[in-house]
Amino acid sequence: MEVSYGKKKEYLLIRVMSWIFLAVNAFLVVYWQEVIWRRDAYEAYAWIFQKGSLFLCSVFLVFLLTGGLFLATNNLFAAVLISNLLSFALNLINYFKYDLKGEVFQFVDLALYKEGLTILGDFSIYIAPCVIIGGVFCLFRVMIAWGMSRLTKVIRNRKVRIAECAAGICLCVIFFKAAPQFYYLAEETPVIYAAAEYYRDAGVMAGFFNTLPKKAEKPQNYGKALVEETISQAPFCVEETVYPDVIFIMEESFSDIASLEGVQLSADPLELFKERQERSISGKILSPTYGGNTCQAEFEVLTGYPSFLVSGNAYTDYINGSMDSLVSLYRGNGYETYAYHPNTGAFFNRNNVYRSMGFDHITFENDFALPTERLGGWTDDASLFDNIIYDYENRDESVPFFAFAVTTQNHGGYDWEFMQDAYIDVISASGGAEKEESALHTYANLCKYTDLSLDRFINYFEEKKNPTIIVVWGDHTPNYGFFGAQPVEETVNDLEKYRDYHTTPLLIWNNYNLRQEDVGYLSAYRLGAYVAALSGLNDPYFNLLTSAECPNAIYGLAVGQDGAVTETEQFEEGVREYLDKIWLVEYDRLFGRNYYADLAKT
Repeated sequence: MEVSYGKKKEYLLIRVMSWIFLAVNAFLVVYWQEVIWRRDAYEAYAWIFQKGSLFLCSVFLVFLLTGGLFLATNNLFAAVLISNLLSFALNLINYFKYDLKGEVFQFVDLALYKEGLTILGDFSIYIAPCVIIGGVFCLFRVMIAWGMSRLTKVIRNRKVRIAECAAGICLCVIFFKAAPQFYYLAEETPVIYAAAEYYRDAGVMAGFFNTLPKKAEKPQNYGKALVEETISQAPFCVEETVYPDVIFIMEESFSDIASLEGVQLSADPLELFKERQERSISGKILSPTYGGNTCQAEFEVLTGYPSFLVSGNAYTDYINGSMDSLVSLYRGNGYETYAYHPNTGAFFNRNNVYRSMGFDHITFENDFALPTERLGGWTDDASLFDNIIYDYENRDESVPFFAFAVTTQNHGGYDWEFMQDAYIDVISASGGAEKEESALHTYANLCKYTDLSLDRFINYFEEKKNPTIIVVWGDHTPNYGFFGAQPVEETVNDLEKYRDYHTTPLLIWNNYNLRQEDVGYLSAYRLGAYVAALSGLNDPYFNLLTSAECPNAIYGLAVGQDGAVTETEQFEEGVREYLDKIWLVEYDRLFGRNYYADLAKT
């Protein structure tokens, strides 16, 4: 149908106005992202002026996505509604997650939404005015788009419509495919160790895109010959083979709170734990995570693979079939293997991961043989330990026993009153606020409850004749912001502070007098290999990890056994080369041809 000149002129005017509105909308979307994230309009303005190129890059990307939706749907209202809903949902989820756990929203969280809803009721929720105002402005823009969309119903050529639709789809594809690269073109952002600090430096959109899973980079000269050469260099450094019973206890949010600067308690919550450390093998675990994301530390211990060498979440992104691990090593040496976690098996995909790793017996929250008690909404440590003892007493005594347990008792939040008899009183705390001191009081007493439960658990095995190793460490420290302490995101450039916030206590107790030793700092990915060596088990890859040359590292940082820290850019050549060896085997077994499987048998 022919369109009159007047109609064409009207159509062009409306289209121009629509694109101008999309540009203004993109500007406001990004601005309010930063206001809600930073909780302050002035700070958002300051960031825009400091990081103008990154801000404009985000505006352009929002404009690109919204414009693509506009062309594809020929509906301004639909385009603005979709883009604003996506943006505000990102803002809202990021706001709540950071406020409750001290962690920013990452891509992997999309696969864990059910788990997030499960634990949401354990936290107190506060909605700041900036969130409400941002929501009102979002609604206002959508209403304007709805009004303008009613003026855009102009007859047009079908060929033009098809061309616009195709162009719109292309723009949307470009947005999702090329978005991360735009930020590198806009401004080279520094290497930052915490996701929240990346959000703070580069903005919400750049921060989120930085958490997208990245394709694993194939090692240079990757092939069977190189894998064979690498594992042949691994030293054989194991203890005498005695096949002890081995129990790993990964304690949720376990840390030496008494050593935190500005905190004074009536007693040390980990007094008994520290007494055992002095008589056993002990040290400090360098955890890949802080305040949450437990499965990353769990993945490192069970596989020996540094999580910082891959992107995303290993449990949900990479493990979908049978894989070699610490579990399969013990099982291959005749052990009966047990996994315990007093939470749902769907959390972090553990039900599938534990099967992939080859556990003989898997026990989640509804599978325990003995009744369990709860403390602050989570199964307490004493109940979990009682169930491990029950299985130990009813095991096949003709084969050695291997167990890996993940506790939940000390999970946040801590804004509830510790109703049991309080063991620890807070004398002073750096925050000073009543809520923060109350949270510190709850957490300190949870740690003391863990201390007493562990002591009783270990006492049981002291009376047993079978040689036994019990390994206890923390998956990560809690978010110290709960207690009025400065969170890691604010002090990330202080390398020693960053190291300390990623450090948890380690105890390797045994009842057959292995030795007393302080191993200093030990990366989580080296812990399983270290204990396997104590057990007398031989594995070429784990032997690489037990070598004195193997570095302790987390993202962007290496830590010496004595605690000395080195940034990525200052790694010595030997550190880089050793990490390259580790990555070669990790790539081969997770993403490559798995030449290792055949080579390790020879």
